[in-house]
Amino acid sequence: MAAAQRITHSGSWEVRLTPDLEFIEPQIWSDECYRIFGVEPGSTEISKELFYSRVHPDDRDSAWQTRWQVIQDGSETTYEYRLVWPDGSIRTLYDRVKGVVDPNTGRTVKIVGMVQDVTESREAEAR
Repeated sequence: MAAAQRITHSGSWEVRLTPDLEFIEPQIWSDECYRIFGVEPGSTEISKELFYSRVHPDDRDSAWQTRWQVIQDGSETTYEYRLVWPDGSIRTLYDRVKGVVDPNTGRTVKIVGMVQDVTESREAEAR
């Protein structure tokens, strides 16, 4: 699975939630997810604050609203946002997120996703 993620420049992630829908830290990321974010795999614990600090300032609100909607209703959606790497370069990411709902309580207990770096394909489309 790790080789497939490297080939497709896609990573997987998971955020567990408390009964009050707060994030349980640290988040769980695949090695390729770290690389997509410009971070050495396992070099740091991934938190909500770290994630949103890397999302481009103009995209933070919409990224938060998208994830919050999935947390609230256990739905599934896709969205794109820009990411600011530690060196200041901008990457474009495509994220698919799904809520996992406890059938007994109807409450979303975690969100899971797949993120892919689509920078090169978006730049090619623009040309």
